[in-house]
Amino acid sequence: MSYEERLKELNLPSLAYRRLRADIIQTYCYLHGHYKVPNIDSLFPLSSKGDTRTTNRGNPLKLTKHRSKTATRQNFFTQRVVNHWNSLPAEVATAEDTNTLKRRLDKHLANKHYQL
Repeated sequence: MSYEERLKELNLPSLAYRRLRADIIQTYCYLHGHYKVPNIDSLFPLSSKGDTRTTNRGNPLKLTKHRSKTATRQNFFTQRVVNHWNSLPAEVATAEDTNTLKRRLDKHLANKHYQL
């Protein structure tokens, strides 16, 4: 039985979907202070356009992606999540709490026809 068939039979989302969802939830928790991390700005630097006092498209908490020279570095959590986080609409990224984020994120990913 193939991986896709097993997922369908067990009614589970794909590993890629679960990883993306978990990455976005973890990023939300870091950015909204759920984890007490010193120097969070060095872990997830907000872009200069990410200033909440300015108007910009999408979510106001856009992250800066640093250039990486190696493929290994590109797969670090802080690198792989940036493009996905920056593409989120404001109502997802600025959710009031984690459960609201999860609900809105699932709806957003379903609208994007992300492979479950």
